[in-house]
Amino acid sequence: MDMDKQSRVFLDVINALSLPPLETWSIEDIRKDDQNFWGYQSTSLIKNVKDISIPGAYGNIPLRIYLPLGEGNFPVMVTFHGGGWMTGSLKANDGFCREVCNHVQCIVVSVDYRLAPEFPFPVPVEECYTATEWVVNNILKYQGDPNRIAISGDSAGGNLAAAVTLMARDRGILSHIRCQVLIYPVLDDNFERASYIEFANDHLLTKNQMQFFWKNYFPSKHKKNPYAAPLQEEDLKKLPQTLVIQAYFDPLCDDSTAYAKSLRKAGVDVELLSYPTIHAFMSFADRLSIGKAATDDVIAYLQKALVREP
Repeated sequence: MDMDKQSRVFLDVINALSLPPLETWSIEDIRKDDQNFWGYQSTSLIKNVKDISIPGAYGNIPLRIYLPLGEGNFPVMVTFHGGGWMTGSLKANDGFCREVCNHVQCIVVSVDYRLAPEFPFPVPVEECYTATEWVVNNILKYQGDPNRIAISGDSAGGNLAAAVTLMARDRGILSHIRCQVLIYPVLDDNFERASYIEFANDHLLTKNQMQFFWKNYFPSKHKKNPYAAPLQEEDLKKLPQTLVIQAYFDPLCDDSTAYAKSLRKAGVDVELLSYPTIHAFMSFADRLSIGKAATDDVIAYLQKALVREP
């Protein structure tokens, strides 16, 4: 497969900067860079944005609620930003949230979970689950439908989305979840898969970065916990329909393929869409046409999964 030409140019520009490996940066510098590089601004019209916080086991959890134009019993998407569980913000996810809110005409709830290494597993995933449970119990106040919820996330956020969906099944709220949307997700800590080897370097996300992220998020005492690594879950039955967005030139590519295969084997309705581009390409939808195309594909999927009656 040849890489998308626009993505190739974009990647070449980044590689030409010859930046020091991310894993050698301080946490402060990583998070500062995150604010300046990731995400985009959307011009899609929506009704309002509300920043609130809800109580959690580790302190208040900030949420950003995007409200669509119109009146109604709106479906809901709960979403978790990427960033290797160590970086990322509501800002980085803002453009995507506005696009979905406008075009699906749904409420979007973006979760600003606590980050590693200060708050390693299970803090981020438990906060994301707490936020999802809050949506089930409180979204009616915002004209949202608690029985038409999508769970989504990109990269490390895709990991959290898959884990929260497992938790929803195991803890008894799965009936509220219509679908999960996993965008180039991290699903395991197996660094010997072919895509980790083939795209270990020079493809924006590197194998060394992922090992660095896992080391800070996932303490060894929690080994073999499917809420940290959903590919380790042996029973994937009864999960909701799933969309997996995959970047081919990505160390995480094989995670997506393996999870989609396991879900299908368990009888889950799965759609796997693969794009000839690099990790995080949807975060650059204002700069990469393929990122905009994938965003449109997610929107079309959510329109079918959330808007139609079961």
